[in-house]
Amino acid sequence: MNRSIIILVILLLALGLAAYFIIFYPSSADRLTSYDAPSIDIKLDSSLISKIEIKSPEKSIVIENIGGRWMLTSPGRYVASELSVGNFLSGFHKMKLGSLISSNPEKQSLYQVDSSGTFLNVSDRTGKSVNLIVGKSGPSFSEVYVRPINSNDVYLCEGINTWTLKQDVKEWRERVLFSIESDSITQLQYVVKGKSYILSRDTSGWKYN
Repeated sequence: MNRSIIILVILLLALGLAAYFIIFYPSSADRLTSYDAPSIDIKLDSSLISKIEIKSPEKSIVIENIGGRWMLTSPGRYVASELSVGNFLSGFHKMKLGSLISSNPEKQSLYQVDSSGTFLNVSDRTGKSVNLIVGKSGPSFSEVYVRPINSNDVYLCEGINTWTLKQDVKEWRERVLFSIESDSITQLQYVVKGKSYILSRDTSGWKYN
């Protein structure tokens, strides 16, 4: 192998090594460090939360605590599902920001914390609020990527129930008309086209009249 070939091989190796570091080694703005502490406060007293606003490219939902009762105020106006609101508040209470992942605006789409993400606004009765863009799931099932509004910082976050955020509007509505213990029911009557049907129960079981 002559000298020119050796030099060419060395140059190719050097270029390959440089390309590797450019592509795969994160910049100083993207490096993950264990001591990166979030500089924002995302804690609200769950008992004081009065409004939840969720906006995504597919839907927009507003839920408010009115007179001690959770109401879906947009779209439409309905009683909100206690289960869905309870699941959200439980996750929000446990929410905790992890390490800083990136401060590079060009990588927001990679974590889906740009316009493709879900805008979340939670406010309480004192006027304090938390505003985040919630992106895709993180490395583990319990983590998601989030970006505070008016910030380029992207964090890993635990606690947010993404399934609750992404559910359809109908899942936020209370669909139970009334609740009663089944064992306390002794008679059921319904009328179809003027004809009455009666189901009654005694100690021997249900009977059709």
